[in-house]
Amino acid sequence: MTDDRERSAREARRLMDESILIEAGWCNFLIATIKPGADPVQLHDMRVAFFAGAMHLYTSMRAAMYGRGPTADRDDQERVGKVGAELRQFVEDLKINSVPTQGSA
Repeated sequence: MTDDRERSAREARRLMDESILIEAGWCNFLIATIKPGADPVQLHDMRVAFFAGAMHLYTSMRAAMYGRGPTADRDDQERVGKVGAELRQFVEDLKINSVPTQGSA
């Protein structure tokens, strides 16, 4: 295993332990596919797209789990809740970082 892949695996495990699975996936994707020195705007846009896909998955899971009645057990609910909390935080961070500025440089 290369140093980058080992580092990626360690970071993914740490993030998963902290209930931030999607960020772990993003880190793995970034290390595996993006060349060093990529444009920060491109990285931001790619992260937005990555999390948007995760949001779609999450809302689809919730609809499937809860659309047919209270069949999910407490552990299932907790897992889905953690993914939802992570995505809500991402949306809040995106709002903060995407606020238009006034004036010009």
